[in-house]
Amino acid sequence: MTWPDGVAGLAVPAWLYLLLIHGRFWHCSERRSPPSEPRTESWPPVVAIVPARNEEDTIVAVLDSLLGQDYPGTLSVLPVDDRSTDQTRSRAQALTARAGNRNGLTIVSGEPLPAGWAGKLWALHQGIAEATRARPETEFYFFTDADIVHSPDTLSALVGKAAAERCDLVSSWRSCTAPRPASAS
Repeated sequence: MTWPDGVAGLAVPAWLYLLLIHGRFWHCSERRSPPSEPRTESWPPVVAIVPARNEEDTIVAVLDSLLGQDYPGTLSVLPVDDRSTDQTRSRAQALTARAGNRNGLTIVSGEPLPAGWAGKLWALHQGIAEATRARPETEFYFFTDADIVHSPDTLSALVGKAAAERCDLVSSWRSCTAPRPASAS
């Protein structure tokens, strides 16, 4: 047996150990699923941060899904226009005008990308900075992509799970991708 074969032979048991014995390291507690009915005595303030670059086809549906959350606490929605070259910003602005001040919908204008930063992370950083400045009472950030439409109970379920299991971080795939219009051929 060669040296690479020996290393490869050790990889399989290592992965089996991680998945079967040391597994569930990604779980917050012993429970495997979120509570069926999220229960919390108080619902902490949340800011949804949506980095958006050239998402004109989906931004309105995504922001509408966030504005339509049944979350009983305070929810603010901050799309970060990551220097889009399409109609992303104008479509988000039109929705902002229609929504009024519902859920603190505020568009953040992205700054140029500094050296050493990845685009999406830079946009998220700017959203956090704005949330910290404008909404210092925020306890949770809800990071979502600009092409994901959320069911109305998404945020309540995530915050309920965080409260019930005393988690600092929860994640879910409870969403669906926003439909994109068919391209003209």
